[in-house]
Amino acid sequence: MSSFNYIDVLVRLLYNSITTFLIIRFIYFPRERKQEYLFTFLIFNQMIFFVCTFLKYIMIDLGFAFGLFAIFSILRYRTEAIPIREMTYQFLVITLGALNGLVSHGTWHPELLFVNAFIFSLVFILDGRTFKRIGYSQSIRYEKIELIKPDRREDLITDLKARTGLDITRVQICNIDFMRDSADLIVFHQNR
Repeated sequence: MSSFNYIDVLVRLLYNSITTFLIIRFIYFPRERKQEYLFTFLIFNQMIFFVCTFLKYIMIDLGFAFGLFAIFSILRYRTEAIPIREMTYQFLVITLGALNGLVSHGTWHPELLFVNAFIFSLVFILDGRTFKRIGYSQSIRYEKIELIKPDRREDLITDLKARTGLDITRVQICNIDFMRDSADLIVFHQNR
């Protein structure tokens, strides 16, 4: 077992914690407002960091180390399906924890700081407010099928805006069910 360097671990823990907190609190949370995932993301990140840090200091079989990491990286909750966006953030916090936990001691501070800043910037650009103008989509079952006619498209959008409170820009009709007097729509909007 190599000697445990407390300063090294504390500095890497600081990089890891700050980057993860900034991404989760200031990029993920303002858009989603799902508090139940905040705890999961932050704890998962810290645990992966410490597991990877200790794997680095303890001499164990490489196959065992990869198996242990695979268990953490493919972990899924069986009680509820996790949306793809939350799975992406979970993978992100696992990767950050592993990256910061496994880096070698030495002249790595500028490189590790750069990588953490780069990951934060990438997430900010791709999931932050930069691409907000692209908009969102949502499936809706709609019962006023008299408004789905092409010549009543503006009436349809006006009615959907009034009912949903969303700034709807476009509507796509997916399926019409005349037996139930309803239609399945995809609405494209700017709100989140």
